[in-house]
Amino acid sequence: MIKCPKCGYENKDDALYCGMCYEPFRKKAEPPEFPDPEAEKVSSLQKDACINHPDRPAQGFCAVCQRDFCFECLQEKDGRLVCNQCYAGATPQGARYRQKITRDQYEQYGIIAPEKGFFRKCWEIVIYPRKFFAELPQEGGFGAPIKFYIIALGLLLAAICMPTLIFSLNRPVGSSVATIGVAILFFVFSLVGLLGILGLFINAGIYHFFVKLFGGKKGYEQTFRVATYTAVASTVWTIGLYLLLLIFVGGDLLSAFLAAGATRSPEVILYFAGQFMSSLLFWTIIYVLFWLYVTFVVQVEGFKKFQVLTTVKAVGVVICPVVFWALFSFLIPKREKVLYRKEHEIKQIHYQIEGYDVLPGVSAQI
Repeated sequence: MIKCPKCGYENKDDALYCGMCYEPFRKKAEPPEFPDPEAEKVSSLQKDACINHPDRPAQGFCAVCQRDFCFECLQEKDGRLVCNQCYAGATPQGARYRQKITRDQYEQYGIIAPEKGFFRKCWEIVIYPRKFFAELPQEGGFGAPIKFYIIALGLLLAAICMPTLIFSLNRPVGSSVATIGVAILFFVFSLVGLLGILGLFINAGIYHFFVKLFGGKKGYEQTFRVATYTAVASTVWTIGLYLLLLIFVGGDLLSAFLAAGATRSPEVILYFAGQFMSSLLFWTIIYVLFWLYVTFVVQVEGFKKFQVLTTVKAVGVVICPVVFWALFSFLIPKREKVLYRKEHEIKQIHYQIEGYDVLPGVSAQI
């Protein structure tokens, strides 16, 4: 027990302050200083003065920023004395060392900043969008967003092709044919993925049109960065949600076998169908809520930061492309097959029908 020399109150051995009068027992550790003749002339009142009130003696120090204050400038928080600035959560002027060094500050002093990993970026984009877009450089070309997309494409190709390849190699018959099929599948998906780069520019162009319509201040590159990073990270999260759905489906199938028995296949199928519909409905709701969050929170935060828009205008920017693609999907003309006979020669043509319903497969003789 530590007895307070001022009021006589007995405190715990690890106490920093007296629980009765708040008299500090131990001052903060200070580096050794060589004696200064001029400093010895300064009175003790001036040495231990309050930061905010130099005419008052320091009666304690803040447990966060380690500065001296009088009792009027200190408050109790979680059993410790802290100054008014630290109590409110603000960073005091004398405690800048507690701030996180940003990437811009690294580059300002010529220090190579550590690069975040792919999954770390995907995590921060969705969970901490404000922090991510505050640290993301607004300039630097299109290379970094495209690289981010290519990494996601590689992971997607590996997730699709590797299980099929491993399964086919374990089979003694037809493994070479299955390997060729996997190679063709890999080539097709790679080609589609590389064509997706063109889709990224088109998608960003549509967003940028509405950005300018709502008064955006920056250029196309900033819009491309927001749209690409958000779309790629959301796709990675969607794959994760899909894997969780597969786990739930596997659990439903196992529970169907345990409940109905492996020998009674019709009962297993009926039980599994009921469980599967429940799981599918649940994960469909999760999926819709996730994309609403990405659209109205993540993308809005990105356009607010990168295009200097208000919240209302940023919401308008993310809603208009959704409406545009919805109308575009409904306005695509239907393609129907019509057979006609002309000079004893049957020809099959495809033509576009706008606004009319025609039964497919109708044979018309002209």
